[in-house]
Amino acid sequence: FYKLENHDSEYEIKPYAREEIGGIVWKDVNGEETFILSWYFNGRPYHYPYGHYYENFFKNSVEVAEYALNLEPYLGIESEDWLGDAMLNSLYVLVSNSWLTKDGRFAVYEDPYVSKLMNTIGSLTFDGLGFTLHKLYKDLVLKADSYFLNFINNGEVPHDLGEDSIEDPIYGASYPYWWTDLGPTFILMLFRDYFFTNDVKILENAYPKMKEIIDWLIYKDKDGDCIPDSKGGYDNSYDGTHMYGTSSYVASMFLCSLNAFIRVSEILGKKVDEKYYKILECGKKTLDSMWNGRYFIMWKKGEEEDRSCLNSQLLGQFWCDILDLPPIVEEDKIVGALKSIYELNYKSSNFCLTNAVNLDGSVNVNYDQLKSCWPRVSFAISAHMILRGMVREGLEIARREWETIKRLNPWNQSSRIDAIDGKYVGLMSYIGSTSIWLVRLALERKGLI
Repeated sequence: FYKLENHDSEYEIKPYAREEIGGIVWKDVNGEETFILSWYFNGRPYHYPYGHYYENFFKNSVEVAEYALNLEPYLGIESEDWLGDAMLNSLYVLVSNSWLTKDGRFAVYEDPYVSKLMNTIGSLTFDGLGFTLHKLYKDLVLKADSYFLNFINNGEVPHDLGEDSIEDPIYGASYPYWWTDLGPTFILMLFRDYFFTNDVKILENAYPKMKEIIDWLIYKDKDGDCIPDSKGGYDNSYDGTHMYGTSSYVASMFLCSLNAFIRVSEILGKKVDEKYYKILECGKKTLDSMWNGRYFIMWKKGEEEDRSCLNSQLLGQFWCDILDLPPIVEEDKIVGALKSIYELNYKSSNFCLTNAVNLDGSVNVNYDQLKSCWPRVSFAISAHMILRGMVREGLEIARREWETIKRLNPWNQSSRIDAIDGKYVGLMSYIGSTSIWLVRLALERKGLI
């Protein structure tokens, strides 16, 4: 700092200046005093030519600071309960990871360090963040989901909007494999946008693409069991985890999305081809065939199968429940599977809800993703348990997961926690960090808060 000059008044940086600016501002205070650190960037660097949304409302950083100062009484509120603490602290990704362009396009990094992919969907990434945004900034998620429609490619849904880009989508992060959980996820995101707004125009705008997506997914069923086929690995959000034939996770997501598509057709007064009803019933029977008496096994192809208890086996049913869609499996099996997830996946780790557990209660260590916990999915399953009357178990799972996150670092959460040693092992500052808001949503739906 030896080169710094003293300036007692405003210092202006000339246009196109190449100098680097640094400074120290200090003031002696007695006790506590509020201060605001604000900034205002209106340049157009090559890697981010979009501008900032705040340029529409402010002229400089002083105006930004004055606006923030007026909000201080609200920003200073602290939550005393663990759930409120978790919800507030998990919002850091909206500040650290997001883009909001001058023309109002909103995007969030899956993670800002390694993948740098924008608005990644699947297994409650941006699709999970959308639930939080519906509570806080509804217009952002509605516009973002509508924008995503532009990139549907003959029914195939992209994994994201691009690497450090919102205009260069990637179709499956492990190209050339197509992913079978992205289409169902996006259909459910669109239906959610309608469900929380009751705006039929959302469905009218999206319907042609929704039909393309459903038909694309049906085409990916080559063995005739009415569920899109899993090829073995790198074709869903579990990355390199091998799933062959019929995956309970993919099946539940597909069947709920087909439920949603049929419901949308009925809302819009569209004639529904009989084939969609037949595929729905056929797919339900296929998923039901994976029931082993305690839960739906992870995958099955002919005589070959993986009998692990995957915690997301009924993630599609969670979407159905939260969006008031018809169930895709029998009611007693929903609760039975959730109880098994509590007994097996929850109790297999001292830290978090393990993704996959063997029948004997041991952690499935065959793949890194399976021996991990995904907090974003853990909180969704907690919420699902609450919706299904397992309030104690759901809150127990959610609270322990949050205590682990708080111990590790709540302001730089990872995509994965190792279920065995309780350490962060995934992508940091992860997009799914706000999924704890699902627990609050479930409690509200049950009238418990």
